Amino acid sequence: MPPAPITSFSHLNDLTLLVESLLEVIKTKPTWGSKLRRLEGKKQRGDIKAMRGKPIND
Repeated sequence: MPPAPITSFSHLNDLTLLVESLLEVIKTKPTWGSKLRRLEGKKQRGDIKAMRGKPIND
């Protein structure tokens, strides 16, 4: 059986690898700028869709 410090270091290494893999899955909150860009794009698409099929009054 190996000495205790070697097994505890290998166990600690295993735990850090597990935590690193879990951190990759966690989603982050979108930034304020990305929210603004997304909403601006949605507004433009909505304006284009709102103009579809409307008759032009001359």
